[in-house]
Amino acid sequence: MNHRFLSLIGSVFCCIITFAQVGVSINEQNMKIPRGNKPEPVPVRQAEVDPDVTINTATLYYNLFDSAQNAIIDKNYALAESFFSKMLATDPTNDNNSMVLSNLATVQRYQNKLQEALKNYNLAIDLTPNAVTLILNRAALFTQIDSIEYAIHDYQRVIALEPNNAEALYSHGILSLQQGRDSIAEEDFNTLLGYDPNSGFAHQGLGSLYKSRKNYRKAIQYYTDVIKVRPSAELLANRADCYLMIQQLNEASQDIQQALQITPDDALLYVLRAKLNKMRYNYEDMERDIKLATKYGMTREEVEKNLK
Repeated sequence: MNHRFLSLIGSVFCCIITFAQVGVSINEQNMKIPRGNKPEPVPVRQAEVDPDVTINTATLYYNLFDSAQNAIIDKNYALAESFFSKMLATDPTNDNNSMVLSNLATVQRYQNKLQEALKNYNLAIDLTPNAVTLILNRAALFTQIDSIEYAIHDYQRVIALEPNNAEALYSHGILSLQQGRDSIAEEDFNTLLGYDPNSGFAHQGLGSLYKSRKNYRKAIQYYTDVIKVRPSAELLANRADCYLMIQQLNEASQDIQQALQITPDDALLYVLRAKLNKMRYNYEDMERDIKLATKYGMTREEVEKNLK
């Protein structure tokens, strides 16, 4: 099979690279959920020797895969969807079809065809019930459509299969925290620390846990551990919010400014800056930021609720 087939970009959720630094060393990890942002590579199936019609079918199957790959590179997800569907029709019994179904579901997610995506993730998992990557993709989709209990169940399923799966433990912990089950979340994040004391997942999760408990100084410590290695608008915003809660306004201002450089169209960042300006009695600047927050998607009522 040609090299392009093997080189399809995979859905690698976390890239673990250890950084040497003073103090805590955190592994660089992509901690966003939902996952499934890129299709999975389909393993190469050995071509059968005979009959010729089988070889021709296999050739067509993998040629369609190449075409799907090129469509994804061009961000033509509707075309990629068509090619993946044709792969399934070309060889309905191919051993790789569970991954093709998962890829099909992923490009459907890109097009906001969420129910079709769920159907195909289900079919893929029916074919390979213990495929961790597929279960993680479906769990992320459940999160996206607010089926949180189903997502939690899928993450529990992955943890049963791979007790040290960092993505599943982190995501299960975050969702549990959102559901008010902070003791479960704490157990998940501490389990991660047990497997890897330098886990970025664990440190970000514990930051969220302590923030929810209003232990803002402790939360800041954990957020800082991750920001040193992998600064993101989300982490900076969370740390800025903690700084605001303990009246460290200059530090909050610096985080908000850095976060806005990363995502200047994030309404929540303007809410944070409006809150900062309110605390500084800069009401004119506060009104400016309220208008910017509404410009980028929030209602005036939502903004004012967050300012209280």
